Amino acid sequence: MKKLSTSFLISVFLTLPVYAGSYPDVAEDHENFDAIEYLDDNDIVNGYEDGTFKPWAEINRAELLKILVEAAFDGGEFEGYSNCFSDVFDQWFAPYVCYGKEIG
Repeated sequence: MKKLSTSFLISVFLTLPVYAGSYPDVAEDHENFDAIEYLDDNDIVNGYEDGTFKPWAEINRAELLKILVEAAFDGGEFEGYSNCFSDVFDQWFAPYVCYGKEIG
């Protein structure tokens, strides 16, 4: 069995991405790390239920609307908005969709 040199192990360790932010799948050297942290810090995004952000994934209309509404109306209260379309009831996105409908 070959032994690995200490310098080799250190060089490998130093090339590994550092994950010290809010999401385990967004390394500090990710091109959008600061923007993602800002969105998380300001409760505009919350990531997915499994604790990841999935920066490579496409977002759907409901996710985009939540981001736009939260960013435009910082600290806005969107609770109570629901049942505004035949397919929008009390899902997580309902307050944003129904608020968006109300303001046009």
